[in-house]
Amino acid sequence: MLVMLSCHKKIEFPALPPTKAVLLFPVKDEACIYGKFISSTQNSMNFMWEKAGYTESYDLIIKNLITKEIKTISVSDNSIDVILNNSTPYAWSVVSKSSKSDVKSESETWKFYNSGPGASNYIPYPAEAITPKMGETITAVNNLISLDWEALDLDNDITSYNLYFDTNPNPGLYRENYSTSSAADITVKSNTTYYWKIVTIDLMGNSSESVVYKFVVR
Repeated sequence: MLVMLSCHKKIEFPALPPTKAVLLFPVKDEACIYGKFISSTQNSMNFMWEKAGYTESYDLIIKNLITKEIKTISVSDNSIDVILNNSTPYAWSVVSKSSKSDVKSESETWKFYNSGPGASNYIPYPAEAITPKMGETITAVNNLISLDWEALDLDNDITSYNLYFDTNPNPGLYRENYSTSSAADITVKSNTTYYWKIVTIDLMGNSSESVVYKFVVR
């Protein structure tokens, strides 16, 4: 009897990369009053998101939008309690990770205001650049450009903006009391790098400072 044998090489398929987590709580662009009381200045906030596919662990990234401090916490589940400062705006996101893949997937970034007990007024969220974007190269028209930004305040009582702008990475004050989120007809030079930031002020005198943005005029 003749027996035919055949060998089949096992095919190794690459591991699927983790998918993006879907954020649930704290809710985007809302004042959060549901934290557990810790002290007059702090509470414990529960962060929660949907479980992501092909994921073994997560990095929870929380940014204090006033001090710019960033906290990264490794999490094995899709929920964790974190102690935060009261009366402070934060941003948060979640990075999905797996030991079977070199790829990491980051969720959307949500902002929220950790109000704490008895809060009746909220600090504005730091402004964010619309144009020019961070690191963008732009062309001036007759050596003039415009700067545009957006800002959010849960009280809807923003009264003015102060613009800091020059060629120094720590820009000096350019002009105070802009009533709208745009600055037109700013004179610039070609082949020059510029830096700018916005301080947002509300009716109660609360203020927040954006990050410093950078762009190049070609």
